[in-house]
Amino acid sequence: SFPGALPAPVFYLKQTFPREGDSVLLQCSVFSRTPATRVVFCKDGEEISSQRGLEGKIAYSYDHVVSRGSSGNYSCGYEIKESNNRVNRSQLSPAKYLSVTGHGGDQQSKYNCPCDGRERIHRQRAARQR
Repeated sequence: SFPGALPAPVFYLKQTFPREGDSVLLQCSVFSRTPATRVVFCKDGEEISSQRGLEGKIAYSYDHVVSRGSSGNYSCGYEIKESNNRVNRSQLSPAKYLSVTGHGGDQQSKYNCPCDGRERIHRQRAARQR
């Protein structure tokens, strides 16, 4: 479990209403005197990705490809290893809700599909009537 003593990082979610197949940028900014040893990205409180912390690095990014099950509350947190090797965890950032809208593929097929015969005939008639 993550609620720890360290202050929560700042969490950014670049796109809040993506379609399936879209890529969403999750960013976590850690402002800590001691460099983070690990940064985690969570969905509904469960870890979905982690990165090793680097000295001098503040902003960590995670490119999340959206699927049907991606709707949920996203947040991030970090860990710091103390001099006695004890791991100290931060509180999770305030969560941001990601809502997945429809299926990107369906949307595209509606507009990019080759027209079926009836549509083509209707278009030709409409063009002749102009």
